[in-house]
Amino acid sequence: GGAAGGLVFGRIGDRFGRVKGMTAAICCYSGMSLLAYFVQAPWQLLIMRFLVCMGMGGMWPNGVALMSEVWSGVSRPLLAGVIGTAANIGIFVVGNIGLYVREVTIDDWRWVMILGGTPIMLGILIPFIVPESPRWLAQKAEGSAEEKKPSVGTAEIFQSALLPVTLIGILLATVPLFGSWGSSNWAAKWAEDAGSDTLKAQVVIWRSLPGIVGSFLGGWFASLVGRRRSYLLNSLVCLASAQCMFWFTSPADPGMFLIMTAVLGFFSGI
Repeated sequence: GGAAGGLVFGRIGDRFGRVKGMTAAICCYSGMSLLAYFVQAPWQLLIMRFLVCMGMGGMWPNGVALMSEVWSGVSRPLLAGVIGTAANIGIFVVGNIGLYVREVTIDDWRWVMILGGTPIMLGILIPFIVPESPRWLAQKAEGSAEEKKPSVGTAEIFQSALLPVTLIGILLATVPLFGSWGSSNWAAKWAEDAGSDTLKAQVVIWRSLPGIVGSFLGGWFASLVGRRRSYLLNSLVCLASAQCMFWFTSPADPGMFLIMTAVLGFFSGI
């Protein structure tokens, strides 16, 4: 869903503007989240989840493009860190709601869908409060740079000349998502299976709070040691942290389990 959303809403952002692309993506994931409240079967929830992920995947490229074009003088790793910080703040807030306000259980989860739908109000307001990218507007005023360029389809990046680079890029983008998000999601499920909804919420908090700090420092660290070294070092530490967490800790010993969750959250944030 996220990959499909990046393609669909990315094209909307290129053609109609970053702000319109963001608006459509936010309304997609928040609107589909609200509809998920009414599902009656697992297959219906899977469809809604796919559509929610489409919106989330579409928001990311439009948001990054808008920020990088508005603040063109700011390094891209720093901007990516700011966006990552904001994402972890949202996860941290939801974790605290699940811990202190209302637990998410197998019998009481639909309210989370309503919570996920609240950004639709922001989506409605964005066209009125967020200015369009000056670079995109300049291209539009010049007759659209997209129209002057030869038509390039998505399939072209999978042709022989670009195929190796494309596959490496996909792999590098997949590894951190598969590793960090997969590990953190399984850690929360592991805590739940151990019979503790409270520990499940704590896992979310202990992963996201260090992730806020790590994301904020990630741009600085990448500028200091270089993007490739930063990626390599953080991937190695995340791998080691995940192995330590799943092999040598257990929800039965929540102290060490949460510490390793925090370590993984910090370095995956970077």
